Amino acid sequence: RRVMMNEKVLGSGELAKQLGVPRWKLTQMIELGKLPEASGKLEGRRLFSAADVDAIVAKYLELAEAKAAKEVAKAKLAG
Repeated sequence: RRVMMNEKVLGSGELAKQLGVPRWKLTQMIELGKLPEASGKLEGRRLFSAADVDAIVAKYLELAEAKAAKEVAKAKLAG
């Protein structure tokens, strides 16, 4: 899906702020395939549509929950 010109979009810095992570971390997670790529780019900059933001937030929360569950399991095994 491509970003339409009249659609509100966010840059990676704005999206990173919404997620509460540094921009480099968001970019790294996208490049590693842990989060979906932006549907648009302009002059090499990622442009995230509302649908992109929804998908990324959902995936980010899923990853955070999995990490928390793993830490709980580790703590139970340790002690």
